[in-house]
Amino acid sequence: MQQLIIHFFSKVLERDEDTLNLISSFHGEVGFIENNTVLVFSLNGLYKLLCEDKVPSYSKFRKIIYNSTVNEVLQKLGAKLDIHQSSGDVDGSLYKLIKY
Repeated sequence: MQQLIIHFFSKVLERDEDTLNLISSFHGEVGFIENNTVLVFSLNGLYKLLCEDKVPSYSKFRKIIYNSTVNEVLQKLGAKLDIHQSSGDVDGSLYKLIKY
């Protein structure tokens, strides 16, 4: 599961056309801001886009995310995940993928 998430984020960073089309056709809390350069998402939106048919529950997906090394791998790609808008609750907050 962690590899799927890392692969997705790396394809976003590469501006892979199929990945960008997947995001643009998704009707949920995953999308771009700042001239389509910053990916913003909720954890639930990311779950629905990538994993709903692979992970039996959102709570299990959330545990996988929080116990993963996704940010460590992204740093090697010159990127990181950060909070975009905090609601005080991980499920209501928005996150972003930033390339630096």
